[in-house]
Amino acid sequence: MSEMTWPVPLETLTDGVVRLRQPCDGDIPDVYATAVDPLSVNFTSVPEKYTRAMAADYLRECAGNPDLAFWAIELTGDPGHYAGNIALRLVDPVVGTVAVSYATAPWARGRRIMPRALELVVDHALAHGVHRIELHTFVDNVRSRSVAERCGFTFEGVQRQAALHRDRYVDTAHYSLLDTDRST
Repeated sequence: MSEMTWPVPLETLTDGVVRLRQPCDGDIPDVYATAVDPLSVNFTSVPEKYTRAMAADYLRECAGNPDLAFWAIELTGDPGHYAGNIALRLVDPVVGTVAVSYATAPWARGRRIMPRALELVVDHALAHGVHRIELHTFVDNVRSRSVAERCGFTFEGVQRQAALHRDRYVDTAHYSLLDTDRST
C-alpha cells in the first residue's frame, strides 16, 4: 500500500495520439460548443442557457479547485484544438479514492480518443498512489459506459434514481478500477 499524492501532478501526458494538458483560454469556444451539444446536454448538468462566459468560468473553477485534477485533451496531430476533457476528483484521501469524469468534443467523437485519455489518467493516478478510481454515469450513457469497460473498469451495479437530471430522477451505473486490477 503506497501513500497517495494529492493532487496528482498536472503533468502533460501523451501516448503519441492524444495529449492531456492544462486547459487554456483558447479552449473556451470548444468547451462552449461541447457543453451545448445535444448529446452533452443529455448526460451533463450544463445549464439550459449556457454561455461562453460560463464556459470560461468553468475552466477557471476547474483550474482553481484543490479537489480536482483537470486536463484538456487534444490530438497530437492537431495541437491546441480542444477535443474534450478528463478530470479526477478527490473522494477519500484515507482510502486513496478518486472519481473520474470525462467529456468528448462533438467533432472528436468516434475517434476512440477517450479510452486513450482514460488509460493515461489511470496510469498516472496509480503511479501516484491512488488505490481506487470510481466512475459514475447515467445508465443510458452507453458511450461513457463503453469507455469504462474498454479500459478494464469493473461494473459494480446500478443505483436506482441516484441522480437528479433536468428535474427527473435517473439511475446511475457505477464502475471502479483498483490498483490491484492492474498489478495482476
